[in-house]
Amino acid sequence: MKKNSAILLFICFAAGVGIVLALYYKEAKRLETPNGFSRRLTSSLPKIKKIDLKYPHYYIAGFDSLTLYLGSYAAPALINRLDLRDLTLIQQRIEQAETLPVNWRQSTLDIRPPFLYLMDGATPNILFSRLSSVQPIPINEWRHGFYHAIPVSETSFIVCDYDTLLQTRTLNKIAEGAKQKTIPPILQKQYDGIFCTDGRLYANQTAKDIIYLYYYRNQFICMDSALRIKYTANAIDTNSMAKIKLEESQQGTATTFGAPPRIVNRAGCLTEDIFYILSNLRADNEIPDQFRENCVIDRYDLKTGRYLSSFYLPRINNKCLNSFIVSGKLLIALYEQDLQVFELGAEDGAPAHQ
Repeated sequence: MKKNSAILLFICFAAGVGIVLALYYKEAKRLETPNGFSRRLTSSLPKIKKIDLKYPHYYIAGFDSLTLYLGSYAAPALINRLDLRDLTLIQQRIEQAETLPVNWRQSTLDIRPPFLYLMDGATPNILFSRLSSVQPIPINEWRHGFYHAIPVSETSFIVCDYDTLLQTRTLNKIAEGAKQKTIPPILQKQYDGIFCTDGRLYANQTAKDIIYLYYYRNQFICMDSALRIKYTANAIDTNSMAKIKLEESQQGTATTFGAPPRIVNRAGCLTEDIFYILSNLRADNEIPDQFRENCVIDRYDLKTGRYLSSFYLPRINNKCLNSFIVSGKLLIALYEQDLQVFELGAEDGAPAHQ
């Protein structure tokens, strides 16, 4: 009996090692496969601060020149203010949180000083408050659920939702007390209209520029706050079609990924002049080992969508950053429970326009 148990344990151990080696080999082959593009790499950014948040459940909710605001998936009714001068973290609870008409498990904070917004696409609801009082009140009850929303003025928002007639994700602008206007479709459907158009909305501090960045293809759309398209641009990689495999559930009631999708763009960030993209793909002129040890951020001229250059940020514990913001000459990156503060060089700031 003991002999059979030992044999079974050995087989399980050997199978586990085999799976790990197979995955490592597959990842190594993927990194060595040419992707058909090159990067202009500048020097890596110097790190000037490291902040241990102790817990991995934070996300970047907003910032100004002196303060970084963090939301928490574990404690969604808390506002975490991190003073960038002395690195002190102050927590403030949203008043009467238990009475608010939101689904806390699916709600997120979006802080644009001096205003705070509580976004809940499940209820759905959008709540507004001043940071000085933190007493959110509903300002717009969207008629159906949304994936993502960002404020573009005190009481108006860009919303990414689903159009049942067109069967695809769409972008709309909503405002308190205003009737929604019909906007021609902006996002381009390739397959199912949900997964193939998946992405994220970004806005700079003035909300003068809005960008929708696709996750699975090399494209982003730049718009103004009225959703008028300024331009559609391609990132430097060659993935113009989303590489996704979809399958229906046995009951035929849901569609899911049949295999892990190939993520092209992981995250982004806007300033007044630059669009930064955290890319997931290695360029042909990058050394595979160097790419494995770093995360790469590509810079694009926000006025034209033209590619400018790229730089590395280090991986921490073999993991890439989750999100980042740029404030002045600082780039602040969130790695699960760690915040890393880097200093941008002259070549990584605003582009020189002719």
